Formats: sequence, C-alpha cells, structure tokens
Amino acid sequence: MKITDFTGEDIDKVVSYLHLACQQLIVVDQLPLDFNTTCLKIFQTSSVPELNKVFDTIKLSLRLGIIKSMGTEEIFIQAETRYKELLELQKWNVRKLQQSAFSLTKPNKSNITCFKCQQLGHYANDPACPACNSPSD
Repeated sequence: MKITDFTGEDIDKVVSYLHLACQQLIVVDQLPLDFNTTCLKIFQTSSVPELNKVFDTIKLSLRLGIIKSMGTEEIFIQAETRYKELLELQKWNVRKLQQSAFSLTKPNKSNITCFKCQQLGHYANDPACPACNSPSD
C-alpha cells in the first residue's frame, strides 16, 4: 500500500484506513509485530518530499536509538500533524500535480492566426489550413 494509492494523497483517509485495519487485526489477535514499521514505510510513499523526509528521519532515529520506540498512534499523530502543517503552508500540492497530469486538454487556438492563410483557429502546419493544400510561393 502507498499513500499515492489514495485520491489526493489524503493523509486523514490513510490514517483512518490504517487505524481501522489495526483495530481489526487486534480483535482477531493477528496484528503483525512489524505493523509500526509497515506504517512508517507507508508514510514514506507520498509524492510530497517534505512528508517523506519526516518519516525518513523518524525511521533513522529509531534505528540509531535516538528515539527508543514509537507506537502506532504516535505515528498516526505525526502523519496527521505534518499533513495539516503542509496544507496550511500550501506545500501539499498533490492535487495540482494530479490535475495537471490528468488535464491534458488541447490548447485554445481560437485566437491563433495562421501566418499562411491569415485565418483564425489553427497554425500554419495544421492540415486544416487551406493554404496547406495549395502550392507554396
């Protein structure tokens, strides 16, 4: 699972999903010992480098013993807090990136003037240009 799997990379939804999964696994006594590590890895899969950096630092601090331990709830609180901070600072620009990637629309050519035929709506190299069908000077 990756954060990028969630629309808009909405951290609140990711946390809700992981929290529910954690609760369900606890109920059936199947919570993996590495669940916290898995959560840290998931929060490193954002397309927002600032968030990934926070969780890279936490993971490194845990490995070096700078932080002795971090529970699942603490990980979720870190994720939600950083997410809200990045939203407030307007650094959570995932939606802009996704919109630009999926909104590949044709440019508006209604104000373009063809330099071959002087008509509006196309470029000179466009096959729709009447001058393209006639021999050039």
